[in-house]
Amino acid sequence: MKILFVGGIHGDEKTGVNLCMMQGCTYETPYVKKSINGIDCGFLIANPKACSRNVHFIDHNLNDCFGCSAYKNKGYEYVLQTELCESYGIASGNFADIVVDFHTTNADTNLLMAPSLDINPNLLMLASDLGITPYYCPNDFCGNYCDQYLGKIGVTIELSCLSNQENMQSIKLLGNYVSRLVEIINNSVPSRSIDGLSYSKTVKYPKNESGYSLFPYCIVPYVTNDIAKDNVLLVNPLTGKIIETADDDYTALFMNCPSYYEFGEAMTLAKKSKFILGDRINIQ
Repeated sequence: MKILFVGGIHGDEKTGVNLCMMQGCTYETPYVKKSINGIDCGFLIANPKACSRNVHFIDHNLNDCFGCSAYKNKGYEYVLQTELCESYGIASGNFADIVVDFHTTNADTNLLMAPSLDINPNLLMLASDLGITPYYCPNDFCGNYCDQYLGKIGVTIELSCLSNQENMQSIKLLGNYVSRLVEIINNSVPSRSIDGLSYSKTVKYPKNESGYSLFPYCIVPYVTNDIAKDNVLLVNPLTGKIIETADDDYTALFMNCPSYYEFGEAMTLAKKSKFILGDRINIQ
């Protein structure tokens, strides 16, 4: 069993980076491998150049570069993803059984995002026990993310970091997740039900006549709320028309996050769900 813990896909998201540094990673030596409770664990700062400059990326969002080898001469991150796949991908000796990719967000939420239910149930159970909401997000398979190229199966943990205090709390939370995951990863999971979310819909920003995304009138920055029926989420600044409403079975995620603005995404609507854990994961 090999587990790879990744921080620093985005250079300005430091919680995962700090966790990797606590395990001995540096910007000069971004990968450290060690045995913890008999399990091979790798810790990787994926984009140390962006991390050292405290920027989201150098030329391109690294999340979107994996698997795009045809563009390797189009910018720093395209070259970097090729190097990462050569060093830690399927043809390397470091290919992981499980990849845990750490991110931070300005949204007021802590999530473990899983693109498939065909994963070890301990990943979801431990997240729930630590107050991290499991989130089934199958549309992640439409992207080019490190957890699809550096391991057999991967999950992404998104933690809220709006202040230095929350950053310290997030580092401690990730540390607990790492240590406890290593302890229980091979354990059988007793049948149980946990609360979670499942992907419903991406809501886009309205655009003007030139195709540029516009910020709407009535969205509260950096807040993730439960939303009530007929609650207005977005209003088109040009027409005043309501773009989306939802009922109380849904939660709005990543509302008005600057890092999502480059994709024109205003928020994600997720449905409240129940995960049934046992030999496999089912969702209600």
